[in-house]
Amino acid sequence: SSNPAVASVNENGLVTALATGTSNVTASVTDGTDIKTAQCTVAVSGSTDSGEYEKQVAAWSQPGHLYMHYLRKDPTTYDNWALWIWQNYPNDLAGSLWGANASKDLKGITPTSFGYMKQSECGGNGNDPYLDEYGRIIDVDLTKEDVYSGKEQVLSPLVSDWSNIAKLALGFLIVDQDKMDGSDMWVSDGGGETYIRRMGNLLPKGKDSYLHVYCVEGAVADYKTTSGVQTVVNPTLDDHTGIYRSKNDITNLKYDAFTGGVGTSTTFLEDKPGVGYQIFVPAFADSDGDGMGDLQGIISKLGYLKDLGVEVLWLTPIQESNSYHGYDVTDYYKIDPRYGTMEDYQELLYKAHKLGMKVLMDMVINHTSKSNVLYKKSQKAVVETVNGKEINYRDMYLWKYKGDSILEWDGVEGKYDYSKGIHANFITKKVEESADWYRDGTSDYYYYGKFGSGMAELNYSSQATRDYMTEMCKYWLSFGLDGFRLDAIKHIYLLAELDPSYYYLGDYITYDVSYRTYYNTEMFTDVTVQNDYTYDRDLNVNFWKQFAGNIKSAYPNCFFVGENFDGWDERIAPFYEAIDSQFDFSTYYHLNERKPESIGSSVQHSLTGGQGDVGYYGYRSNAINGAFTSNHDIARMMNHALVHESSVNAKYAGGEAVHHGEIKNATDYQTAKNNAKYYAAVTILTPGVSWIYYGDEIGLTGNTEDKTDGIDDHGNNVDRWYRQPMKWGPTKGQDMVTNYTFGGINVAWDKMNQALVDVEAQEADANSLLSYFKILCRAKNDERYPTYGRVVNSGSINGDPSGSYMEISDGVHTVRVRINNSNTDAILQIPDGGTFMYGSAGATNAKIPAHGFHVILA
Repeated sequence: SSNPAVASVNENGLVTALATGTSNVTASVTDGTDIKTAQCTVAVSGSTDSGEYEKQVAAWSQPGHLYMHYLRKDPTTYDNWALWIWQNYPNDLAGSLWGANASKDLKGITPTSFGYMKQSECGGNGNDPYLDEYGRIIDVDLTKEDVYSGKEQVLSPLVSDWSNIAKLALGFLIVDQDKMDGSDMWVSDGGGETYIRRMGNLLPKGKDSYLHVYCVEGAVADYKTTSGVQTVVNPTLDDHTGIYRSKNDITNLKYDAFTGGVGTSTTFLEDKPGVGYQIFVPAFADSDGDGMGDLQGIISKLGYLKDLGVEVLWLTPIQESNSYHGYDVTDYYKIDPRYGTMEDYQELLYKAHKLGMKVLMDMVINHTSKSNVLYKKSQKAVVETVNGKEINYRDMYLWKYKGDSILEWDGVEGKYDYSKGIHANFITKKVEESADWYRDGTSDYYYYGKFGSGMAELNYSSQATRDYMTEMCKYWLSFGLDGFRLDAIKHIYLLAELDPSYYYLGDYITYDVSYRTYYNTEMFTDVTVQNDYTYDRDLNVNFWKQFAGNIKSAYPNCFFVGENFDGWDERIAPFYEAIDSQFDFSTYYHLNERKPESIGSSVQHSLTGGQGDVGYYGYRSNAINGAFTSNHDIARMMNHALVHESSVNAKYAGGEAVHHGEIKNATDYQTAKNNAKYYAAVTILTPGVSWIYYGDEIGLTGNTEDKTDGIDDHGNNVDRWYRQPMKWGPTKGQDMVTNYTFGGINVAWDKMNQALVDVEAQEADANSLLSYFKILCRAKNDERYPTYGRVVNSGSINGDPSGSYMEISDGVHTVRVRINNSNTDAILQIPDGGTFMYGSAGATNAKIPAHGFHVILA
């Protein structure tokens, strides 16, 4: 260096510099100490005692600052790495770049600060970067009011409210600046986002406090907030043999005690709940004024839900997570503190049960956040003994070594049976050529992340993974939970995660490929990618049979409803061997046509089969259908109902029909509302548990092109428009209306929702959409209604295509449902009579008002 020094190695293997102002030290090690460890533990201060070190850093630390200590094995590589940091909670804001190398091409990103801290800034002399046993340091001024995000160049303060930082959380990445030039995806050390939670505990005096964070190459997620000896302990970083590939153990998956199938929950069959309700938790009801919905907010609205006619609640994920949506769990055994406590969860169960409601948790087990402790242990190939069993955490996720092959669709159109599956030739690719396999930092290993780089897929060919998940679900059931909504059930065994040899086992492979174009925020351009969800049906079904069987052995009344995002009922039917119920995407998509043959016939075909197909009952004699008004991933009911068959057929994007309409004015809204009444009547009155997505009952819209916030999210985040806050009262902030953000994007009402008549007003109006929904729910919940019956006949009313007819029977009771989708009243000649049960305002035995319905007991 420019100021040479003599160094020695103490009994702990730590290098101590004998002169100040030293930035680089070369040491001769004679006691067997690993030279890599010695090189990265140079201490300018000469101190190896953490207590003394704390005193030294206190001498130069400034209030309101965060100091990121970053330790790398090779001290010559620091200049490639910088800090990307953002506020994650209470507002999930855009990020900013700190400690950047000014010589790097950052594709227009404007860093907030340049370089690591200098020796003169850390109690020493000189302008060279400071380096000690904890590495180099990046100084982040949390008090800066003018921090602009590096990507969008918008104001994005790290701490927006110092007076209320109890739950403040920051997210950060240590990023490779050579990968920030827009030519490729960003690369971060450790491969994923890391979060510093509960900053209020770490900054007890607010902006008069400072914080030091210590992280190590290859283990950034295991950061510390106090000093102490740290070493790089990830053996996979330096392995060049491939010994840390994940291993498979599926010997008992195909041939276990549950391959014959698993019984349906008797409580659901006996109680026959007919109406479910999906609550997107952060958007529903806020009890503490922090802008995000929570469990106490839901508890406060149980009376509303009971009055609506809801008998089953489905809560989107409430386990601890990094994201606002919760579908990337960080800890399966904790309630996310943003939503409340374990006591709140237990109170919700108790009070819901007291009102006769069942409660389902959303269970996301096909992938986790990379902040999950399971992933962090897998990343470092940790092996532990738990309850007498040795667990190799490496095998719990999917790891391949550079050069390994994966299977993908061969890209040839036209030779497959799209509706049922394929046995065809595939191509093999190198793992590093796949868009769904991500390199783990600087190692030679790749993990599978089908839903994004921040969500790593679990390896269910490992018995340890299967055991962990079944035991974890039993834990939540032990509190009295009634069951689970199972996320992405066809994604447990996707083709691209299987070893190429699996294909030759003769399993039934289901083709499932599409394309999508999105704006890549790291490459600053639109990118078209192939979404290959082709999967091994046999392995998927057998996994769920084992999973459900093991859980129901302890909790026989546990109810499972599966999300199988597929419009072909023939392809989802086999999953009924394992699962009580599945969501009915087929009916959701067919209802755009609003034809009599689409109502009833779709459900009838799904349940009983036809044209050589085996319906749901062919796999489960008491299969429970799950029609739904909409959900958090697809167009809201109002927007979906606005689109007619003609426009669906006319609008295609990448091979996918567009099932979404923009509601731009009062005329559009009235048209959508009229169509939505038809749509709601079909959805709720078909057999099974019919699910209402929160807000659909009041006509909440989801206009994806509404730019009221002025943010161009390039269409990447259109689902935020499906997740707008519930409207309890007429204005923001009234009656626990929420308003939350993610990635700097505000989730607020679009223009139509700003003008929407709220719950309070609709409850007082007998002709409101909410009142219409209440009558539908009362009909479905009537003990005489054949809730779990079958559609035995369907078609048009008296030959009029604007009217739809459906006859449902369970062998004891039979009802005739008629829905009028015209602008005039329908006067009916009904030769077979019957008793009027329920109907929309003005309905009688022989009359159905415009856009109304009635139910006749035969």
